[in-house]
Amino acid sequence: MWAICALAEQRAIPVDVLLREAGIPASLRTDTDARISLEKKMALVRALLARSGDPSVGVDVGGMYDPLAFHVVSVVSALLPTARDAMRLFAENAHMLDATFAISYFETPEEARIVFTDDELDLGELRRFYMDVHLAVVVCFWRSLRSDGRSGPVKEIWSRVDFDYARPAEASKYEAFFRCPVRFGVDVSGVAVDPSDDLPRNVPGSHHSDRAKKRLRQLAGDVAVDADMIAVVRRIVAVQVGVHHTLPRADEIAARLQISDRTLRDQLAKRDTSFREILERAVAQRAKFHLREGADSIGKIAVRVGYADASGFVRAFRRATGMTPNEYRESVEARPSLPPDR
Repeated sequence: MWAICALAEQRAIPVDVLLREAGIPASLRTDTDARISLEKKMALVRALLARSGDPSVGVDVGGMYDPLAFHVVSVVSALLPTARDAMRLFAENAHMLDATFAISYFETPEEARIVFTDDELDLGELRRFYMDVHLAVVVCFWRSLRSDGRSGPVKEIWSRVDFDYARPAEASKYEAFFRCPVRFGVDVSGVAVDPSDDLPRNVPGSHHSDRAKKRLRQLAGDVAVDADMIAVVRRIVAVQVGVHHTLPRADEIAARLQISDRTLRDQLAKRDTSFREILERAVAQRAKFHLREGADSIGKIAVRVGYADASGFVRAFRRATGMTPNEYRESVEARPSLPPDR
C-alpha cells in the first residue's frame, strides 16, 4: 500500500481519494501493523489504474519499493555476492514471500533466469499490474545493491526481461526502465542474467551469509509439517504446469519434499484438500491467462498446461471453475478489462 501511496503523491493523485475508493481508512496509511484484506488491496490497485490512466503504472510502483524492507529473504540475499545467488535464494524460499506468483530459478552456463507464473490467486484484469511490479522489484533490488551512491551509473547485468503478455503500447517505457532488451508475448515472464556479467561483489558482512542462510532455513521450517505446506505444494505444481507444461504426479512432489506419497496425501487431507484439487486449480489458473490473453484453440491451450488432448483438460477446468474453457472465455470477453473510474 505504501508504494502505491508514494507514487500517487508523486503524480499529484489525492491519496485520501484512492484510499476512500478502495474502502481503506486513511488512518491505516501510517499504521505499519495494519492488515488489509486482499480485496481492498486489489480495489486500491484498480483505483490507481483508473485515476492514473496509465496501464503500465505497475512498473513505477515496483520501482518505489525498498526491497530490503520487503522481507527477511531480501535481507539475507543482500549479503550474497551475485545476483544469481539472490535469485536462487528467492526461489528456494518463495513460500515465505508475500509473492503473487509462483517463483522458480533456472541456470545454465549461458544464462540464469528467475521466472514468475500464475499461482492460486486469480488476478484477472490486474495480472499485468502485478507482473510488472514483480519484475521491477527484482531488477531494482539488485540495482540498488550494486550501487554505492558514488561511482556513477550502475552497470546493468540483466541480459533480458520477458513478459508473457502481448506487447503493449507503452513498450518503449519498459525498455527505458529496465535498460536491457525486453520481450513481450513469450512463454513465461522473468528476468535473465548473463553469468559472465554477474561478477561477485564485495559485500560488508558477507562472511555471515552462510549463518544467515542457515537461520533462514530454520525460519522456513520443515515444509512437511509446516502450516504453509499447501502453499509450498501449490507453487511447485504451478511451476511445473506453467513453465514446464507438464502435469506432476503426487509422488514426484512428495520426493521433492522428502516425504512419502502417503504422507503428502494425508497432510493435504488434514487441510481439507487433495493433490488432484491443487493440480486442477493450477491448470485452471494458467489456462485462464491463455484464455484471456490470446486466441489459441482449446486444444493448444490444453497442451500448454500439460494435457495430451483437450478432453481431459476441459474436464479438469470444469471441476476447478464450474464452467468450460469456452464459457470462461466468453464471460471474460463480455466484461470490460477495467472498471470505470467512478
